[in-house]
Amino acid sequence: MALLDEKTRSEIRRRLADVPAPVKVLLFVDEAEDGREAEQMLLEVAGVSRIIQPRLYRRRRDRDAVAAYLVDGFPAFVVAGPSGTILRFFGIPRGFGFGVFFEAIKDAASGRASLPDEVRRKFQATLPVPVHIGVFVTPDCPLCTMASRAAQKLAVEVAGVSADIIQASEFPELVLRHGVRDIPAIVLNGCIRFPGAPSETTLAELVLRVSRWAGERLGRR
Repeated sequence: MALLDEKTRSEIRRRLADVPAPVKVLLFVDEAEDGREAEQMLLEVAGVSRIIQPRLYRRRRDRDAVAAYLVDGFPAFVVAGPSGTILRFFGIPRGFGFGVFFEAIKDAASGRASLPDEVRRKFQATLPVPVHIGVFVTPDCPLCTMASRAAQKLAVEVAGVSADIIQASEFPELVLRHGVRDIPAIVLNGCIRFPGAPSETTLAELVLRVSRWAGERLGRR
């Protein structure tokens, strides 16, 4: 049974019609788990648009790739653009997550995101310490789209910022580890939690604050 109906396929074609360059969509699965649904999604998505270059990696067989793309949870989709943009999804994108997934492909292809100039100007100086943004989401959460896209846009545009989208129901151990109680939830550098969906400006300010705080603790200015 197909995972993507014809309406969804048509929407994907529309969203990716003006993508300027091919994008790698990499799927990482654990041989010890049932990855058939994730593998089927990879094949169906790749079959909709020629700009998507699919690749399947297995945890034990492809350890070098797992390490290179910093994959520590399975299944994971990695969107890799020609300019070096890397955006990760832990768990299978579903529901509102579909739109986020395909917007990530568009951003990775161009190496640019629709980030306001006022936000870009905040990052004219190099971040003292890199900042990782983890966004916990569920498929039926419309606010998760806003939180996910804000994080991804910063990851695309700002050197030193990375972003992962995490399906909370597929990674309950991470939910417990980070004390996530509300969805969406944003975790910065594994320790600073922010519930809800901040605007791009608010998230940018949080990233700057966390980086400066970490930099001060490490003696960096």
